[in-house]
Amino acid sequence: MSNLRWILGSYHPAGIADRLAGFLTNTPARSPIEAAFAVTDLRDGHQARIGSLRLTSRAVSHGMPAGSSPRSKR
Repeated sequence: MSNLRWILGSYHPAGIADRLAGFLTNTPARSPIEAAFAVTDLRDGHQARIGSLRLTSRAVSHGMPAGSSPRSKR
C-alpha cells in the first residue's frame, strides 16, 4: 500500500475505524484498505475545509443508540 499517490479524507463518528476493522477483517486487526483513508473522528462543531468550502458537523439524535438496529428490539 505504500505506492498510494493520495489518501482519501474520511469523516466519521468516533470509534468507526475500530468498528470497520472488525467488519472488514472479522478480527481486531486493521485492514490494508484503511491505508487509503485518513480517518477523522467527528464531534459537534468540527470544521473541515475543502478548497473554499467549509463544512461544519452537528450532533443529531436518530432515535436509537449507535450500533443498535430495529431488529434487535424484537
